[in-house]
Amino acid sequence: MDVLFTGNAKKSITFFSKTHSLGIIVVNKIVLLRQLLCICFLLILSGVVVVEMRGSERLRSTFVFYDRDTNRATVEERLLYREPDTERAIYSYVEEMLYGPMTPSLMPLFLPETSVLSLLYRNGAVFVNLSESAAFPIEGIDLTTTLSIMEQGIRRNFPVVQTVHIFIKGYGV
Repeated sequence: MDVLFTGNAKKSITFFSKTHSLGIIVVNKIVLLRQLLCICFLLILSGVVVVEMRGSERLRSTFVFYDRDTNRATVEERLLYREPDTERAIYSYVEEMLYGPMTPSLMPLFLPETSVLSLLYRNGAVFVNLSESAAFPIEGIDLTTTLSIMEQGIRRNFPVVQTVHIFIKGYGV
């Protein structure tokens, strides 16, 4: 650059040049700070969503199934996620019971197509409404025993529950 400066003009231009280069550095730092804050905000937000969806704490739950060979009741333990309220926790427990045992030598209590139509927990009472396929027992286990195991399992794993009412497709059993 062929510019001739004299006296104060050169100092002011030089000063402006230094300020300008420092200004770029300051602007770059501000941009980096903004990006860092956005990343931190997104990480915090995603952490909140994950924590809100499922707590990291798990509860030990017991399930009773029958052994295929000996036809004796066997207890199976599982770790279930802690749910925010009792009704959802009981619903998760009943669904796990309907999925059947994890151990291959144990028999499920219900047919695989059995599902929970509705579940309600109020003042120590649980009302479970199962699909129609729950009425058809698995070979070797009668319906009364199956429903009794479900009731006892709910009461054992949830001490706040005093009574369990089981319905199949809306009809009391």
